[in-house]
Amino acid sequence: MQGLTVYSSFKDWYTKLITCSRHLTVKSSIVSVEESSSSLSLVPSRQESCNLNEEEVDGLCDEENCAQVTEQHGESISSINKWCALTSRNNIFVTSSGEKYVEVSGPIIPLQKAGDEKCTTLMSADAKVVLENKEVSKKSEVINIIGRILVVSEIFSVKHDSLFCVRLESDVSILIKKKEFLYWQKFLSPKKEYLFTNMKPTTLQKGAGHPVRLFVPSKNSIVYCPTPERSNILSLKDWMSKAGITEVSIDNKDYRATDKIVENNHISYQGVITSDEHAYLGIFELDQKIRLYLSYIPVTYVSLRLGTKIMVYNAHLQKSEKVKVVVPPVVALGLILLICVIYCWQRNKNLEYKYMKLTHQNEPNYDGELPGVDSCGLSDGEEDQFDSVQFKTSRGSKILNKIRGKRSDKTEIVES
Repeated sequence: MQGLTVYSSFKDWYTKLITCSRHLTVKSSIVSVEESSSSLSLVPSRQESCNLNEEEVDGLCDEENCAQVTEQHGESISSINKWCALTSRNNIFVTSSGEKYVEVSGPIIPLQKAGDEKCTTLMSADAKVVLENKEVSKKSEVINIIGRILVVSEIFSVKHDSLFCVRLESDVSILIKKKEFLYWQKFLSPKKEYLFTNMKPTTLQKGAGHPVRLFVPSKNSIVYCPTPERSNILSLKDWMSKAGITEVSIDNKDYRATDKIVENNHISYQGVITSDEHAYLGIFELDQKIRLYLSYIPVTYVSLRLGTKIMVYNAHLQKSEKVKVVVPPVVALGLILLICVIYCWQRNKNLEYKYMKLTHQNEPNYDGELPGVDSCGLSDGEEDQFDSVQFKTSRGSKILNKIRGKRSDKTEIVES
């Protein structure tokens, strides 16, 4: 069960779920286990809750006073001796009484044994073909999909309905709207592979500029972490033969390239929260060097506190405005200085060569002649490229010089 924390032998431990809404809600239930299971699936659970006022909130947030909160046990009797998964938790140790608590910031999910029968499934690329040709299949047709998750959205509300979206490889989208499946969002992690059972293809007509085809879970849908022992992957041809479909249209678009673009335009980062001074604004600091902005996410993360190790998926890397303003001028100035240094070094090297040549010829034992004024320090065949100076004359000066030259020629003719 990847991405989940499964606890056992918790008869004396209590779990607390804190969620943020108009009132702080505390949910708790007892979890324990006496038997193990190698293959588990997820089922939803119901939990009672109680609202706290501000004084009780302060007492709950203080670890020393955590035991003062009255526990409300929902489904506590039915949860005894069963596996339960805690999607997100923090350990709290009460020093006054010695009792141990687990603060849970995600739902408590009872687990049940999975059946021994293999699950026949399609890869996400083949599921995309089925989705594009859903008109040729039966309306009641449901399929099992196995694929790697690229994106998991947050839970948000649309007209009093809560929902979230999942995107698999090959541009396969899944919309989870039913309340009993919203807890999937807590444990589905990007870059991991899952098996979704009994998914129904449909078309989203409202709320979009054009019809969007996607999958939605049916009444009996379950999510598994796939294993070779549990899953039997069918080819598209075998599925068509089994469903009685003779022909489908296939889009030749390279979805793998699209998946790469999605992955390359975002980054993932794992770090520890080192500052929550501006947590009320949705701003946290990771590893004392990176700021994490959650202001645009419509969820309040009450479980993010100092020392919490988190994993961020599909984030945008935004450089500081100061870096954007300062770095380009500094780089340009550095390049100019480098060019000047290289030019001066080359110039100095040439002058040093000429000076050494001249001093060598001025030695007492030197029998040769000194170089002339115009070619001082130059050997035969060497051109003077650095000491010659040429002055440019304007066009008017050239015309005046020509006129003066003609006058001087006429004067010489008359005198002769």
